[in-house]
Amino acid sequence: MEFAQQQERAILSCNFHDYLRLAREWFLAGKEHYGVIVSYRQYAGKELGKLLQVVLKLLNDVTAEEMHNTVRLLDEFAR
Repeated sequence: MEFAQQQERAILSCNFHDYLRLAREWFLAGKEHYGVIVSYRQYAGKELGKLLQVVLKLLNDVTAEEMHNTVRLLDEFAR
């Protein structure tokens, strides 16, 4: 989280529980971040193309300003 914040970048992770907890800790500490994107689904092997499609949909639908200090569920964009 520290590195992503310093680089002004959002984080993308399929480690849903840990990053949701980290985002909550940052919120409670009053720290700013550039977004956390999490997924319940684990993408591997042949599914990496699907992951790319879903991430591109998110990037087309959500601005950097809208990502600021938010947590987004990647699975919402898989539809």
